[in-house]
Amino acid sequence: MNEMVFILVFLAERAMDTMNFDVMKGRPIRIMWSQRDPSLRKSGVGNIFIKNLDKSIDNKDMYDTFSTFGTILSCKVATDEHGNSKGYGFVHFETEEAANKAIEKVNGMLLSDKKLYVGRFIPRKEREKELGEIVSLRLIYYQLLFNYYCFVILESLNLLTQFHNDFRPSDSLTCTLRTSQITSMKTS
Repeated sequence: MNEMVFILVFLAERAMDTMNFDVMKGRPIRIMWSQRDPSLRKSGVGNIFIKNLDKSIDNKDMYDTFSTFGTILSCKVATDEHGNSKGYGFVHFETEEAANKAIEKVNGMLLSDKKLYVGRFIPRKEREKELGEIVSLRLIYYQLLFNYYCFVILESLNLLTQFHNDFRPSDSLTCTLRTSQITSMKTS
């Protein structure tokens, strides 16, 4: 029985080494070990996000770039319905240390003349929560800014109204300020 398991493991490893990323029915195939326990995948440990990928970069190129940092559990370039790259992808390492090493070494690196961004993968719910907090802070900022400008405009209008009311038309059709206004303007 142990010999049969050994043969199956050997064949699986051989398939991963020789057939991974081969094209089948117009799409590259990905062969990886099955992760029966989804907690590792869902925890986000070892998961990184890569963006600004050149459209020519495929799963194999990304795998080759990141495999030097540790064992890769999953590696995928996001594609549209026609199989064209969307310019970003994901790599899931077996360990957090490998992921951190990849982030440190590859973030900012040029790959096919494009500067890559590589960072820790943040699930959509966390990103939306952070984005919501940022939007709330921006709304508060803009409300305060709006209130300040309204105050400045109202004060300016009040000053203009007061200034207008302090003018007296003279007989020669010119406007003059009262003497008290002129002295207060000189001291300001």
